[in-house]
Order: sequence, then structure tokens, then C-alpha cells
Amino acid sequence: MSRLSGRSGTIGSPEDGEVSSPDPPPTTRVRGPSAGGEEGTAAKWQLAGLALLLGALALTLVAAGPGTVPGDIAVARAIQQPPSATIDRAASVASLIGADFPSAVVIAVIGIVLLIIIGRRDLALFLGAAAGLRAVGPVLKVLIASPRPTAEAVVIVAKSDGLGFPSGHALGAALLYGAIAILAPQVVADRLAARAIQGVSIALMILIALSRIRLGVHWPSDVAGGLLFGLGVIFLLQGLILSWRRAAVKR
Repeated sequence: MSRLSGRSGTIGSPEDGEVSSPDPPPTTRVRGPSAGGEEGTAAKWQLAGLALLLGALALTLVAAGPGTVPGDIAVARAIQQPPSATIDRAASVASLIGADFPSAVVIAVIGIVLLIIIGRRDLALFLGAAAGLRAVGPVLKVLIASPRPTAEAVVIVAKSDGLGFPSGHALGAALLYGAIAILAPQVVADRLAARAIQGVSIALMILIALSRIRLGVHWPSDVAGGLLFGLGVIFLLQGLILSWRRAAVKR
């Protein structure tokens, strides 16, 4: 994904007073290749999103109803090794960061406000939609009706009620931090800083997902399903936004 250059609405962009190279003559501007390239990029995002959602649906068919997904117990027990109160506390912190309130709500609101301030209402809408889509998690849980881990199978470090698939924490992390990773190069002019934000966002997604398994509140398939659903939706949204921008330019 390329950085949006030459536009307002980036953090750390050149001052207005800087001398920039003159625009090329109108006769040398060729919109076709650029538009075609953006169309191709949008299609790639959409195809990737559909592929992830298909993977999520396939996993849903396996996880639906009572019982466990093959391999879940073995993987969960491996992640819970070695026994360590320190690791468990760290997992609790990561899980708290992935909670919908207050962590996710506060981060999303701050991000939306900052994007509005710099004049990127389109990206603010994208981030708001990503964060808000976490609300579909409970609906999916009811429809899929997959139970959480039991004390007979794994160590239950933290107690959590309700159904398991998909993990709400993993779904929310994929939606929120996935959106932040996509937005970073578009609003942060410094490439290294943007990459750092992306790296932190990806690390948080992984740590939040692993923390839920470590604490014994979700099966590995639960968090995998949450990540697949969340990233699939985010990729589709990004593809749709790119298509909308291309259509707006054509008008």
C-alpha cells in the first residue's frame, strides 16, 4: 500500500512554504495507468478479504456445536507451557488491552478524533466502522454455539462466561489494530514511524490472541476464527474504499 503523498492530512508532511517541483503540463498527465493500478490494488484487497472470510467460514463449520476442533487441546496445552505466574500476569495485561471497554473504545475514539483533526474524515469513518463491527461477535457466538475450554482439558487461569467461537478479543484486535496498520502509512509521513506503528499493531493482535489461549478462556480455533473474520472484513473494507476513491476521481 503506497503512502498518500502530495495531499493534506498527513502527520509530519512538508510545510506549506516548501518549494515543490512544478506540476507537469496537462498533456503529460496520464490518469489511465494510475487509475488502473489503484483498481488492481483494490481488487487484491478484496480478493484477500474474501479468501480470509472463506477460511473463517470453513473453520466455523468445523468448530460449530459441541466438542472441540482436532488439535485444539494439544495446541492450547503447549501454549500454556511452561507454568508461570509471570507469564499469566502478562497474558492478563494483553487480554485487558484487547478488551472492548475501556481499551478498544478509548483507542478507537482517540484515533477517530485525530483523523478528523487532520482532515481525513474518510479514514475516520473507516476506523469507526472497523471498531464498531466488533459488535457482530456476540451474534456469531450465538449462531455457532461453540463452548469454551473446560478444566478437564486445559488450565483455566481466568474465568469467562458465554460461548467461545469466535474469540471477541481476537476479532476486535484484528478489526481495530488491523485498521490502524492499514491507516498508518496514509497518515504518517515518516516511513519508519509508519512501519513501527504497523509492527506494534501486528504484535498486539498476536499477543492478544495468544493471551486468550494462555488464560484458558478460548481454544486456538476460537482465536484463529476471530482473526480470520476480523482481517477478512478489514481487507474488504480497504478494497471498497480504494474503489470508491477511484470512482470519485473519475467523476
